[in-house]
Amino acid sequence: MKNIYKSFFVLIALLGACQKELTNINVNPNNIQSADVNTLTSSTIVNIFWYNTDQAWTTGNGLSQMMVITQSYYQNQFGTQSLPFNNASYWTACYSNARDAATIAAQAKAKFNPGNQAIGLTLEAYAFSQLTDGWGDIPFKQALQGASGNYLASYDGQQIVYTDPTVGILAKLNTADSLLSHNSNAVIGGDLLFGGNATKWRKFINALRLRYLLRISSKQDPTSAIQAILAENVLFADASESATLKLPTALPWLFPSYLDRTSDFAFKSMDSLLYDFYTSTGDIDRLKLFWAPTPNAVKTKGDPNAFTTYGALNQIKNNIASASINQLNSSSLFSTTLAPTAQYVSQPLNYSRIITYAEVQFILAEAALKGYISGGVAQAATYYNNGILGSYAELGLPSVDATTYAAANALNSDPTIALNQIIMQKWALNLNNGWEGWLEQRRTGIPSFSTQYNSNPSGKIVARFLYPTDEEFINSKNYNTQLEKMGGKNSVDYRAWW
Repeated sequence: MKNIYKSFFVLIALLGACQKELTNINVNPNNIQSADVNTLTSSTIVNIFWYNTDQAWTTGNGLSQMMVITQSYYQNQFGTQSLPFNNASYWTACYSNARDAATIAAQAKAKFNPGNQAIGLTLEAYAFSQLTDGWGDIPFKQALQGASGNYLASYDGQQIVYTDPTVGILAKLNTADSLLSHNSNAVIGGDLLFGGNATKWRKFINALRLRYLLRISSKQDPTSAIQAILAENVLFADASESATLKLPTALPWLFPSYLDRTSDFAFKSMDSLLYDFYTSTGDIDRLKLFWAPTPNAVKTKGDPNAFTTYGALNQIKNNIASASINQLNSSSLFSTTLAPTAQYVSQPLNYSRIITYAEVQFILAEAALKGYISGGVAQAATYYNNGILGSYAELGLPSVDATTYAAANALNSDPTIALNQIIMQKWALNLNNGWEGWLEQRRTGIPSFSTQYNSNPSGKIVARFLYPTDEEFINSKNYNTQLEKMGGKNSVDYRAWW
């Protein structure tokens, strides 16, 4: 009997060994069992930057009242100053980017790679900031759990998304900065943005921290946090360090305007609000860089350095083909260097931007003006001047022109007027940068947006995107709970927190 049992256990052991060996043999060595951190880092960086610029080109410039789309068939697709829509494709893209970034962070942590762990946390924080700034309260803490079988995430309030001490946007950025500050020589693989430079990533992280601290400043005092960041002084030193990315020259990641049909490109005209900014501040350099002379000016060979050579659509309902021939002939389209037929040349116009040196300087100017940091109006004036010079430098414009323009638009000693100057310069700076102009207008009320031609039934400028239809049908229980919080309606007028 003992021999029988012994033989039985030997057989079991042999079968187990064979099964293990067969499993090893049947593993395809060419099949990636888990995502490669370096490759995923590269692709996520490109995804995030490309989608940010794509949003600017299709929705952000209109929401920010910098651009008017005059073709009616865009009415239900692209957002403008007052058109309710859900922007579902970007919702999906942001959650995909957040998932990939979280995967980078988790796998890098498991492999004791603090560099890529920090980059993953940073990119995840940015993806969630886009979601909550665009839609308000969102699936957050229970999001990204599909791999474990949880596809129906509950919604969290915007305050939690920003300030949760463990997983909130600011907490993720704080952790990312700490990882890199304690591992300054960390290897960062797949870094297409800063070439593996940990210090430059810290500057990017701190720039985002400053942006978000100011964004929620009406709800939470940012003083100590901003002062701590400033004291450490790991910030963009000049325009060359901005978080900008030259996009790949292959489909589908070409600069978004190059993917337009030529006829579509011809319907994107300058808004009168932006034209008034250029003319009132004497900003001919940026005007002629971004915008083309009007058809009427081309016919009459207008002086390219004269404001009268350019023009804007005024008193026209965004996204409705109601512009007269005379209006169109008197308005400027985007410069032909951004047109689909243009060659992909190496110039700042074709870079995708998330946050720049100039924006950081304007953030610090506002912080000084409001007493979050020391120096008052005098210190604010220094940061403001740096912001203007940086705005020109990032576009490759002559420094002598920047200096002249800055001198002509010096910061006023009246804090109210000064704040308007700072926000207006930041608004103009962020042309072609996501929805930043719209978000800052929501926060500050500057500039004053027109509501004369409004597609929103309430008559207000939209405060958010609608939740995508999929949420209503697939995640119905959590969706309906969220709607109860919002008064029973998926409304573009709902203000989440900040």
